Amino acid sequence: MNISALAVSGVLLLFAQTSFSAGMEKSSQTIMPFLESENYAELGIAQLKADISGQVQNQDSLAQIGISDFSTGNLVNKNYLFITGAVKLQLRPDLSVGFLFDKPFGTDLDYRYRPETVIGPLDIESVRVKFDSNNISIPVGYQPDAHWNFFAGPVLQTLKGEVELGGQNYYLLNGYTSDLKQDFSMGWLAGLSYQIPEIAFRTSLSYRSPVKHTFDVQEQLPIATPVTLTGKTTVKTPQSVNFDIQTAVSTTDLIYASLRWVEWKDFYVQPPTFQEVLNAYSVYDSSLKNVSMIQYNQNQLSAKAGLIHKWNSDWSTAHELSWDSGTDDSLSTLNPSNGYLGIGGGLIYHYNEKIFLAAGLHYIRFRKASRQKSTDSNVIASLSEAENNHAIIYGFKTGFHF
Repeated sequence: MNISALAVSGVLLLFAQTSFSAGMEKSSQTIMPFLESENYAELGIAQLKADISGQVQNQDSLAQIGISDFSTGNLVNKNYLFITGAVKLQLRPDLSVGFLFDKPFGTDLDYRYRPETVIGPLDIESVRVKFDSNNISIPVGYQPDAHWNFFAGPVLQTLKGEVELGGQNYYLLNGYTSDLKQDFSMGWLAGLSYQIPEIAFRTSLSYRSPVKHTFDVQEQLPIATPVTLTGKTTVKTPQSVNFDIQTAVSTTDLIYASLRWVEWKDFYVQPPTFQEVLNAYSVYDSSLKNVSMIQYNQNQLSAKAGLIHKWNSDWSTAHELSWDSGTDDSLSTLNPSNGYLGIGGGLIYHYNEKIFLAAGLHYIRFRKASRQKSTDSNVIASLSEAENNHAIIYGFKTGFHF
């Protein structure tokens, strides 16, 4: 078989581990590096440049005070860095262990809408939401023969976040801040893989448990004399299932696909003082009881499919299509899009039989989220319209067997 496992690694792992999907997902949490033959190590870095914007709500009222520009500008920080790494050790012919690092969950939303009015600049809305995670998965695998691999192991995870809300669109929450201190917690993963090396066929199914974090949180209330309160809040990162398959279709071509499900519906962020403020004002507006700081309506389903072509012993290329369902949340400053379609390409250089270098580019076109539904009262600040939002991911990866 002329198409080598190195070509598969160079592209599948380059694209599979970088994501800009539903919810806060920033990695597909692939198990693929652990399924490489022999001892194996890799390092990858990618950067996302996003252009995500919309039109603010209440435009008729804003126009009455002399505002003519209703664009939010870019809602996210333009550059988002992805870092992945993995080491897989074949301890015995039937026993292996892996150490997989990624940053699976995060967001970096930062914008301020402060247009000129007849009385000068006015703070209408400002949002700062930043979450960051680190993840180390340690699968241990048992291979009873050359085809099967059964694996399970612990997942070590840290998560932290901060939220700042400001401007008149946030009403009673204008000036609210919260700081969720970094928390360490553990989960687990398990799965199985079947392969036929002679035809480069491999399929795998893996499950990751939810990880429950209990944060020490500091919240500042939006009152004349700011008061900082401390407490605890719980956030559970979602469970997920990954299915991957690949097979050679000729001596120079290989096709691959993956399907991923993530349970975002049970994920929410709701610090205690934030909830108490809403409860206090719900006497005047009962819908405030349903408002959540961060919550998603539906679970996520995403898919990828691609083709790798090996031109000669040194060079291979790849083409990939991707799709994400989104979480069906209403259009808002915290949710300006609902899923995406993507297309990408990659180039792999085989330095020798053990080492590869890969570079790739992926273009994402986000689907517009729907305007606020009457039943969707958990939206804090909705938008009237989304722009034609998109993003570009470009990255580099190197790996070697030893």
